Amino acid sequence: MTTISSLGTVAALLILRRPEANGTGGTANAADTILKTANNVSAEPSKATLQASAAAANALLDKQARSDALATLAVDFLESDKFKSSDPDVKDTLLALVEKNREAIAAKIEAERERDPMMPIETAIANALTATIRENRKQFGEGEFVVGYDTRLDGKMLHYIADVEGKSGAQMLADSHEAARIAFDEARQAREEATEENLDATSLALLQAQRRYDKSSIAMREWNEVWYKIFEWKD
Repeated sequence: MTTISSLGTVAALLILRRPEANGTGGTANAADTILKTANNVSAEPSKATLQASAAAANALLDKQARSDALATLAVDFLESDKFKSSDPDVKDTLLALVEKNREAIAAKIEAERERDPMMPIETAIANALTATIRENRKQFGEGEFVVGYDTRLDGKMLHYIADVEGKSGAQMLADSHEAARIAFDEARQAREEATEENLDATSLALLQAQRRYDKSSIAMREWNEVWYKIFEWKD
């Protein structure tokens, strides 16, 4: 497995920040070569033909460069201490999948950013990596496991991966918490809209819903704290 250095990450970020390819330098030279080979450009092509063909070739080169840059960032993130897993074999398997399908992981990252243009790049990478695991679930261990991502802007993220049969204790906990949250919101709304006739009933229902929600919130917080300790995260 080839290790991507921090220098590669800097280069990848520079490519991603570049709005379009320069008209000079290596990119232009590569574009000229592609044009002459693929289109069999004559010695004296028209100016309009050259401009149109060069624009198309540069767009293809930029797309490939961006794809490579995103894949490089994903590999670099995986190989850093920002990535954690309860299963030590997950990293190597995931790295192999990413290296084998660099365009696929780049497309997933792009899709995350298109879904939410304000999403930080590391969050998009984390979501794309988890999606890759779930899409290739049979290539990992049979049991449920947890992966963690220490991102700069969105903080620490925990993603659970259900076992090969789709069963997950973490999923049950998350579903229970979400159901409690929805019930609490509905009870609060009912209390706000209550009349004198059902004020007592809606107040009692709100109190009970809040207790269930508080209890599930504590359970979720404790679950997170356990994995923070396992992954040796300080907060």
